[in-house]
Amino acid sequence: MKAQISKYGDHYKANLKLALPVIISQVGQNLTVIVDNAMIGHYDTTSLASAAFSSSVFHILFVFGIGFCIGLTPLVGESNGNNKGSKLSKLFRHSFALNIPLSIILLIAFLIIQPLLFHMGQPADVVNQALPYYKLLSYSIIPLLVFFTCKQFAEGLSNTKPAMIFTILGNLLNVVLNYMFIYGNWGAPELGLVGAGIGTLVSRIFMALGMVLYVFSAKFFKSHIEGFFTWEFDKATISQILKVSIPIGLQFVLEVAAFAIGAIIVGQIGSIELAAHQIAMGAVSTSFMMAHSVSTAVTIRTSMLKGQGNIEKMREAAHAGYHIAVFIMGFWAMIFLIFRDQIILLHTTDEAVIAVASKMMFIAALFQFCDGLQVMSAGALRGISDVKIPTLIAGIAYWGISLPISYFLAMNSDLKEIGVWVGFLVGLTAASILLITRFELVTKRMSKARTVDTETEVLNTFA
Repeated sequence: MKAQISKYGDHYKANLKLALPVIISQVGQNLTVIVDNAMIGHYDTTSLASAAFSSSVFHILFVFGIGFCIGLTPLVGESNGNNKGSKLSKLFRHSFALNIPLSIILLIAFLIIQPLLFHMGQPADVVNQALPYYKLLSYSIIPLLVFFTCKQFAEGLSNTKPAMIFTILGNLLNVVLNYMFIYGNWGAPELGLVGAGIGTLVSRIFMALGMVLYVFSAKFFKSHIEGFFTWEFDKATISQILKVSIPIGLQFVLEVAAFAIGAIIVGQIGSIELAAHQIAMGAVSTSFMMAHSVSTAVTIRTSMLKGQGNIEKMREAAHAGYHIAVFIMGFWAMIFLIFRDQIILLHTTDEAVIAVASKMMFIAALFQFCDGLQVMSAGALRGISDVKIPTLIAGIAYWGISLPISYFLAMNSDLKEIGVWVGFLVGLTAASILLITRFELVTKRMSKARTVDTETEVLNTFA
C-alpha cells in the first residue's frame, strides 16, 4: 500500500493541482445551465421543457466546436514538454485562424436547422418558447469558441487558473442578468426564457473578451505568443491541428448527440418527462464536469510526459487519474442516491416532475463510475494524440449500443423515459471498457518501443 502511495503520490498532487482550477472552471460553465434551469424552472414548467429541448439541439453542434478547440491542448503540451517553444505561438495562431471561421460556420448551421425544431415530435408550446432562446444560444457560439481557444492554449501550458477566474465572473454576471430579465427585476422587462438567453449570451461575450485581453497582456504568455501577429500560415501546422482536432470534435458530437437525441425521445413522451430529464441531466453534467476536469489535467500531463519521452511516468499519470475519477464519481453516486429528491427540489416543486426525475437520478448514480472511467481514458488518449480509434469507439458505444437500447425501451416497454437512461448506463459501460483497453494496449506498445530504442542507443554507444 505504501509503495503504491509512493508511486502515485506525486501524480495525484500534480493532477489535482492542474485539475482544481479546471474543475471550478468547467463546473462554472455547467452552472450557467444549472442556474438557467433552476431560475427558469421556478418561472414555469413549460419554459424549463423548452430550455431542455433547445439546449439539447444546440449542444449537438456546439460540442464539435468545443472538441475541435480542445485539440490544441495536447499539441501545446507536447511541444512544451520537448522544449519546442517556437512552435507554441504558431499553434496558437493557426488555431485561432481555424476556430473563428468554424464558429461562423456553426452559427450559420444553427440558424439553418432552426425550422427543423418544429419536426422533432415536441409539443407546440414547447417549440414556440424554445425558438428565441435557441437563437440566442446560437449567437453565443462565436464568443464561446474565442474563449475556448485561449483557454485550451493556456491549459496546454499548464496554466489553468485564468479560465477559472473568468468563468466564475461570467457565471456571476449570468445570475445577475437572469434575475433581472427572467423575472423583470430592477426595472428590467420580464422576458422569461428569453431573459435567460440574454444572460447567457452577454456573460459568454464577457468571458471571451476577458480571456483574450488576459492572454495578450499577461507576462506569463509574452514569450509563448511572440510572433502571433505575423499572420504567416503553413499547411503542415494546419494539417497537424486538423488531424487531432477533427476526431476529438467528432468524438464529442457522437457522445453528446446520443444524449441529446435521448432528450428528444423523452420529449416525445411528454413535457413533464422532458422537464425531469433536464433536471437530472443538469446534475449528471456537474459530476461529469468534475471527472472531465481531471481528464483535462491528465491530457496535459500525458502530452508533456510524452514530449519528454517518459512513457512509464506518462502511464502512471493516467493511472493516477483513474484513481481520482473513481473517488470523485463514487462521491457523486452517493450524493445522487441519498439526496436526489433534495437536488430536484432546487429546480421545481412540481410533484409529477419530482417523481420522474428521482427515478432518473437513481440510474444516474449507477453509471457514475463508468462515466468517470470513460472520460478519463478519453483524456489520456487525447494526451498521446490517439484520437481516431477512440472516435470509432464512441460511435459504437453511443450509437451502436446506447441509442438503440434507449429507443427500444422507451417506445416498446413499460420503462418509457426511464428506458432512455438504462440505455445511457449500458452505453457508458461499454465505452469505459473499450477505452481503458485501448489506452493500455497503445501505451504498453509505446513503452516496449521506447525500451527497444533505448537498448539500441546503448548498443550503438559501445559499438
